Amino acid sequence: MTPARESASTRTLTVLVDRLAVEDGQIEPPAVGEVTSFPLLFVETSAGQPDSTTVRATLEPDGRDPIQRETSWWWRGLLRGDGWTATWYGPRPRTGRVEVTGQFTGVIGIDSSGSVRGRVTKVDVAIEYWNRVDTRERWASIPNRRDYRSVQRSPRFFDDERHDDAPPSPARAEIGVLITLDLDDVPELPLRRDFVTGSVSAVQTRIWVVDRALPAVACIDGNATPTMHLLPAPVTYGRRVWATPTGCWVGGSDGTFRVDLDARIGRRVSDIGTTVCAVNGEWLLACTATGPWQIHTPRGDALPVEPPDGTPVSAVADAEGIVVLLEVRNASRRRLRLIRVDPAGVCTAGPVLDTPHRSIGITQLLGNPLTLAHQDGFSSVTTDLDIGTTRSVPRSFFGAGTVGEYIWIIGHPPTRCGRTWWPLAGPVEYDLSRGKFWLVTILDRARLQPVHVAPVLSSGPSVTVDASGTIWLASAGELVRISDMGGSMQWPDTVDVVVPEP
Repeated sequence: MTPARESASTRTLTVLVDRLAVEDGQIEPPAVGEVTSFPLLFVETSAGQPDSTTVRATLEPDGRDPIQRETSWWWRGLLRGDGWTATWYGPRPRTGRVEVTGQFTGVIGIDSSGSVRGRVTKVDVAIEYWNRVDTRERWASIPNRRDYRSVQRSPRFFDDERHDDAPPSPARAEIGVLITLDLDDVPELPLRRDFVTGSVSAVQTRIWVVDRALPAVACIDGNATPTMHLLPAPVTYGRRVWATPTGCWVGGSDGTFRVDLDARIGRRVSDIGTTVCAVNGEWLLACTATGPWQIHTPRGDALPVEPPDGTPVSAVADAEGIVVLLEVRNASRRRLRLIRVDPAGVCTAGPVLDTPHRSIGITQLLGNPLTLAHQDGFSSVTTDLDIGTTRSVPRSFFGAGTVGEYIWIIGHPPTRCGRTWWPLAGPVEYDLSRGKFWLVTILDRARLQPVHVAPVLSSGPSVTVDASGTIWLASAGELVRISDMGGSMQWPDTVDVVVPEP
C-alpha cells in the first residue's frame, strides 16, 4: 500500500489509467513529461491490494441510490482532495472528512464526474495474470499478482494473451498504465469562454445552441449576432436542445424548459429529469427511465404518458408521432422494442426485436425513414415496428443520426493495423497538431457510401442540419459547421457564439 502524498511543496497522485479509456480515445495515451487531464474514479479496496493508496479527503454525497454488485451494495459520492476530485464507490455509506483506502483509476467520462490534471512523471504498463478455468473462454484472475513494464508513452492498444489463437495459462493481460502525476507542475488553465456549446438543433434557417453547463441558450438566425436566452435553472451539465418553428425545448437532469423566440427568460414546464426526448413540429415527448413520460406543447400543457416497461434509448419523429427505442429485459437478456406515441399520448408497441447479435451494445434509432443503427450496420423498420432488411458498412461505429437525406456516423479513424481504410479512399497521414480526433462520416442513405469525412474533437457530437443543407455540430465545446461536402478530411469551420452585452 502506497500512501498518497499531499505535501504543500509537491503534490503527486498515482493513477491506473484504464485500457478501455485509452483504446476508446477518451484519454490520450499518457507520456512522460506531458500534461494530461481525465475523469477520475476512486474505488475502495482492502489494504495491500495492488496499487492501493490511502487518502484523506472530503466526501460529498451525490443523492443517488446505492447499486448492488453480486451480493454487496456500493454507495457513491464525490471525493474532493488536494488538487483532484474523484467519483467514489465504497461498501458502506460515508460523508464528510474521511480517510479511505482504495485505487484511483482514469476512466471514460460516463463513469465519473471527478477529474484530475497533472504532468506525467512516470508510466508503467500494468499486467495481470489469468488462469484458464475449464474452457477456452473461461478465465479466473490470479489475485494480487501484477507486473509492470516501464515505458515513456502508453501504448494506444494493449495486449491480452487470452485472445491469442493458442492462449497460454496463465495468460498475460495488459489492463492499462500506472502513471504518476505531478499536480503542481502544470500551466494555469485558460479562462472559460462566455459560451461553451453543449448541444445544437436547427429548424429552417434558425440554429439553437445550449451551453454545456450554464443555463443559457443562444439562437442564431443566418449570420446575425446570437440572441441569448436564459433558463430559470442551476448550473449543471448534460442539457440538450430541440428546435421548433417558434422556439426550442431544453431538457436534462433538472427538468424540461420551453424558450419562445420573443422571451428572454425561458420557463420550466417540468422538474422531472429526462433521459430521451424528441420533437414533432412544436410538441415534445420527454421520456424518463423510471416515471411516466410527458407530452409538452408551447401552450404549457403537460400530458402524462404511461409507457410500456423498459428504458428509453433514443427517439425520433415520424409521420404518425414519435417513435421510442426501448431496452427491455427478457429472461435476463437485453432486448429491444419500438414504441410509437401519437400526439394524444396513445402508445402502440411493436414486437420484441430479433436484432443481429452484434447490435446489442450500440443501437440508436434514426428517422426519415425509421432505421436502427447498430455497431456496423443499419436495419430498416417495418410498418409494424419490426426489423426489416439489414445492411452493413466495412467498419464499426459508435454513434449515428440523420441529417436531411443523409446518415452521419462517428468512429475511430482507420489505421495501417486495420483491415480497411474505409471510410477513407486509402492510406492517409493524419495531422495530429490538434490532438486526438474522431471521424464524422456523412453517408449517402441509398448506397451507404461516404459523401464527406471530417475530423472532430469529440467522440459524441450533437449533429443537426439547417434548411440550406449546412451540417452543424456541437463538438468539444465548440459550434462547428460543414458547408462544403467537396473536401474530405478538412476540419469543419468554427463559429464563435459571442455573448452580446446585456
